[in-house]
Amino acid sequence: MREASFLGFPINAVHHRAICVSTEDGDEAVGPILKMQLRGRAVSEEARDRLRFVFDTENLPERLDQMLTEQPADLIIVDALGDLYEGNMNQSNEVRRFIQKYNNLTVKHGCLVLFMHHTGKRTEEREPSKHNLLGSQGLEAKMRVAFELRADPYSGDIRHLCVLKGNYLPREAKEQSYVLRFDENLLFHNTGERATFGDLVKAPEENSNERELWAEAKALLDAENSFEKTAQLLRPIADTLGVKPPSKSALARRYPKSTPHPTVPPSQTLVNGMVGCGMTTPEDGPGRRPAAFTDEQLCCLFVKGNTATTAQLLEELQEHYPSEPAALFAQLQQQGHIQPSPSGKDCWRIPVLL
Repeated sequence: MREASFLGFPINAVHHRAICVSTEDGDEAVGPILKMQLRGRAVSEEARDRLRFVFDTENLPERLDQMLTEQPADLIIVDALGDLYEGNMNQSNEVRRFIQKYNNLTVKHGCLVLFMHHTGKRTEEREPSKHNLLGSQGLEAKMRVAFELRADPYSGDIRHLCVLKGNYLPREAKEQSYVLRFDENLLFHNTGERATFGDLVKAPEENSNERELWAEAKALLDAENSFEKTAQLLRPIADTLGVKPPSKSALARRYPKSTPHPTVPPSQTLVNGMVGCGMTTPEDGPGRRPAAFTDEQLCCLFVKGNTATTAQLLEELQEHYPSEPAALFAQLQQQGHIQPSPSGKDCWRIPVLL
């Protein structure tokens, strides 16, 4: 069965076929990896020829042209660019001339070519940026879209998909990473969370003040404080110690909760999580208020996403109501206080006691 989305993003395919060019691994290595990734999944006979592999890269553009003529595809993955390009990576005109051969394929056959490439040394000590790409600026300039996949500095099974450049993508797609979980079967899963690029910088070895701050963070979390509350309480302590305070997302990745969150289908995860806290905004209007709550007691969480699911709403409520969030959610839902925002079906307003 064809998938309609990948990592929660819609798949806009015509032929539902792809070609993978592998310069680093042969069929002996690729075969076991595919078996691992397909573990527990049935592959229909109709789908078995939808992914083709190329290991011999001699005269590659001409060979790909012939393959696409014989059987069209939506996507060509080239892993890795550095193994194919034999010129000076710092010469902009040479790099652009090399890429142009593949650009001609995209125009002729209406497909996407995705190059796997490397970043420069020690770039993990800087924020994700298109300037981290190894080689000439001409490489980045020729590409229509550029991503960086970066390991999380705190959690070994977390990766961050960062959109560095996207000529036709909205600004909000390029302001934060998409937080992915990388499992034992070498598969990625969209957690539905976002992280600021500044949180992804691999810091040098922590000094005594930073270690003291993280110890304070753990103590606050052990005392049943939420990640948001802990981040607030740590700010004056960080100022006193002269170090940068950790964000809520950094705390969550370094000290994940022991109880796993409910599993939610990727298409239903909240994209932005809790994006605001305060009285109702002008675009949302006055809203409905529980009769028992006064204006002084009430604020609202504004949650944006594809679908406001019970599991994700419970997670947001858990941050503010450590005890019995499920009962509170049921009560608010029954009373009609959890409702779609007038500004659009993708914004939900949740009343919260201050």
